[in-house]
Amino acid sequence: VVLDNVPPEGGNVLLGPMGAKEGDTLTCTAQGATDKDNDTITWTYQWTVNGAVVADQTDQTLSSAYFDKGDVVLCIATPTDGEANGPPVNSKVSIQIQNTLPVLLKVSVTPNETNKLGTFTCSYEGWSDADGADSEAVTYAWILVAADGTETPIEGEIQATLQPTTLSPGTTLLCRVTPTNGDEAGAPVDSNWVTVVNTKPTLQSVTLMPTEAYADSTLTC
Repeated sequence: VVLDNVPPEGGNVLLGPMGAKEGDTLTCTAQGATDKDNDTITWTYQWTVNGAVVADQTDQTLSSAYFDKGDVVLCIATPTDGEANGPPVNSKVSIQIQNTLPVLLKVSVTPNETNKLGTFTCSYEGWSDADGADSEAVTYAWILVAADGTETPIEGEIQATLQPTTLSPGTTLLCRVTPTNGDEAGAPVDSNWVTVVNTKPTLQSVTLMPTEAYADSTLTC
């Protein structure tokens, strides 16, 4: 008597990590299938993104080259005993790819000091976001820095430039830039400290009158 092979069945499929973002690698873990013939069970894998099968991806892992922010990813694992495949098993949960926060490398303000009539200019470098489709954007804030380090935002100053017309000489401040991508804001980055300075008054010329004077003359400067 020749007994027919019985394919494996059942099992659980886990997908992670939850909260995955661009740059992460998803891992599908299948286990727990049974085989009435006591055959060794292995698993084959299939991935779907937004319901569409990812072509030529049959490994246990899936890199972020195949998904983007907002995509929904599911893993399907099929048990096999080497002769026949059992019923495919979907992962218990699907994973929606989360937004990645943008970052900045550096923020700077020039000049290091100016008087009330001058202008401070804030600039940033190195805006980046792993979600390649996101648009570059930032917000600005100007912060007063007290002698004890206490920080106070200057109300209404949200542009890249600041004219310190209302600030007193000796005032210290910084520019705080926050990267955004339309969905969420990344970590703010502070600039170097800058100072409002007093400018000494100057004269263009001095005239003494009259040009010819006598002992009883009155001189006027």
